Amino acid sequence: MVKAIVDAVDIDPKTGTTLGYYTFGEERPNVFILAAMNGRSATDIYASYLIMKHLESLERIDGSVTFLPVASPLAFRLKAKISPLDSKDLDTVFPGSEYGTVTERTAWEIWRRASQAEYIIDLRTGWQNCTSHVVAMHRDYIHVRNLASQVGLPYVVQSNSTRGALSTEAAHEGIPAISIEMRGDTDQVDSQAAVEVREAILNLLRTKDMIVGEKIEASNTLMGRLQQVNVDTEGFFVPSVNLGEPIKTGDALGHVQDKNVITSPFDGAVISLSRINYVFEGDMIARIAAPLSDQWTSTAAQQEEPEPIRRKWCVNSDCEMTQHLMRINVGDHRLREKQNILLVGSCMDRFPDIVKEACEKDGGHFVLHVCLEETHMNQAGFKIGSIVKYSGIKKVTTFTVDGSPHCVQLHYIVEDIKKHFAPEIDTAHFVVEKGEVHEITPKAVKRSRHLSKIQSLIDG
Repeated sequence: MVKAIVDAVDIDPKTGTTLGYYTFGEERPNVFILAAMNGRSATDIYASYLIMKHLESLERIDGSVTFLPVASPLAFRLKAKISPLDSKDLDTVFPGSEYGTVTERTAWEIWRRASQAEYIIDLRTGWQNCTSHVVAMHRDYIHVRNLASQVGLPYVVQSNSTRGALSTEAAHEGIPAISIEMRGDTDQVDSQAAVEVREAILNLLRTKDMIVGEKIEASNTLMGRLQQVNVDTEGFFVPSVNLGEPIKTGDALGHVQDKNVITSPFDGAVISLSRINYVFEGDMIARIAAPLSDQWTSTAAQQEEPEPIRRKWCVNSDCEMTQHLMRINVGDHRLREKQNILLVGSCMDRFPDIVKEACEKDGGHFVLHVCLEETHMNQAGFKIGSIVKYSGIKKVTTFTVDGSPHCVQLHYIVEDIKKHFAPEIDTAHFVVEKGEVHEITPKAVKRSRHLSKIQSLIDG
């Protein structure tokens, strides 16, 4: 019998935020399985329980499997998607922050464990009636596709690749990571769906030669992203198709009160579908997974993959002086100690040597990176201004790739903060063009905002 090694980690004892890890086995490879990243979970926790019960019955495990059955304890207890303590969704703040809010600290602790695993599986309960399916960045990374193709569920849907999600951040770091979404409700367990997922994961472990048992060759279909179908009327919706069923544009999905036929505007497969229910105009009644125009075969998915390059946003070995702008506390002690910020556009990860050299100047900087294609400049500006004031920042140096309509806003933000809120700080601006660093004066930053003045310069 394999006994689990139990480890409890207190994140915030006052609110009962304690993470409980259960590890079966002590060797490599390690599979990290977590559930309940929010409170809309029940079936996924039960699925993890069933897998754990099976592992307990084995004589040995060649490798190890680590479970985190409830990743967001407080949100789970309150049946909420976000934490009431900081209004954050856990699966949007990875890799988290050791010194951030409760949710950010939770994400940091989970990331600390998950990033050491060979494989990551996030179990989740779908909020709409769905067929159990895999969600993964299979079109982006072959190491993710290889893992997803070994899970015996009928469909693998392309992930939205939202930054801050555990599976997204792990995939970018070279770790095969997938999510499995299954049927179920907040208060009720769909035991059939839980057993289906348990069998799929146990078969994956057998395929990896981690546990004994008959291996069943997995067969699934790689699909594109999910597309929503919304109704334009009100009444009782009655479905007329089955979950998992292939569908063509114009095919009927159901009808509203025997008068309005709801047709699919897409080709694909029915991944989720509303049960008989009263709907209002604009309500979503189905999600359709789009077909892939360049469908990969199972043979292609199993081809030998090269060792993935793990690209981290770090300027030293432990990443202690590097953090995402939106995932750090404005009063973080490291900011207060350095008092110099190197603010970089996320695209600058293509030039790590330039960032490292800039970081080490003038006694060292704390590096904050942000992508203004993902984060609105107003949010970034409020965060930067708060950091400047709360942490007593003396100098802000901004580095971006030249020519980006998003990155250029970082320079505008910094000069606006200096002009209106913190005239005492020093600022410096640099851009990289074709690998060359160019220093930009504050006057040039200001001038670039006025197209009429730029036109006058061009006209001579």
